[in-house]
Amino acid sequence: MTRSEILQAVSTIVSLLAFILIATERRLVRRLRDGGAVSAATAIPLAARSVFARFRLSRLQSGGAVLTAGADRFFLDPTGYARYRRSRRKRALAVVAILALVIFAFFWS
Repeated sequence: MTRSEILQAVSTIVSLLAFILIATERRLVRRLRDGGAVSAATAIPLAARSVFARFRLSRLQSGGAVLTAGADRFFLDPTGYARYRRSRRKRALAVVAILALVIFAFFWS
């Protein structure tokens, strides 16, 4: 396999994984918004069945975007979600910068 083929295979896998995670997160947030779950009083049950859904829900919770109101009842904190998105955007930019350096080193070594 050539360097470009390896890079193409890795980028395809990473892109697919990123797509799945982002789509899963959007689905979780949409279910909370559509259910009107924006406070502890309006929290709804949220079943995260897949591995990806459980992972994204855990990340949303640790980031302060989704809060728990009792057993398996969740709600979206709009302020926390905005903060979470800003933080995620900064991390994404850092990852892109690092990947650009790795790609540069990979091809010009």
